[in-house]
Amino acid sequence: MTKRKGFTLVELLIVVVIIGVLTSMMSISSTSAVDSAKASAIIGNLSTMKKAALALYIESEDVANGDTAKLLEAVADYMGTTGDIMKDETSYDVEVNGTEWYVYYHIQSNGKDTINKNVKSILSSKAKKLGLLGAAENAHFNSSNYFTSQACIGMKVR
Repeated sequence: MTKRKGFTLVELLIVVVIIGVLTSMMSISSTSAVDSAKASAIIGNLSTMKKAALALYIESEDVANGDTAKLLEAVADYMGTTGDIMKDETSYDVEVNGTEWYVYYHIQSNGKDTINKNVKSILSSKAKKLGLLGAAENAHFNSSNYFTSQACIGMKVR
């Protein structure tokens, strides 16, 4: 038998196909990880806002006197450096509806979604377990309306 000096065309094609399959698998898993991270960031920020708003309410019930902009600023200041998220990004907000307070995130801006369908799906699957509520843009939150794919996602503070 004589020794071959190189690879056959079939061997090279098999290696290219294997590399292609591995690359596609990596891109799918990295997209999924990015979506999970975005959903976790939204949930984490809402949870932090909720805790700060509740602590603020306990300390000073009349801090905002119904002014949601003043309340949002007070909550952001109360959160310290974490509150910079709320000052820099206009997607987070606070709602006072009678005696109930809600913290929320605008999923839609100017009629367009700021997150993709995968992130919405992740948030929707965790809604009941974490108490994530949904509301249409410019509508009030309702404690029994869990998030599915509405324009806003939020948490009840009190």
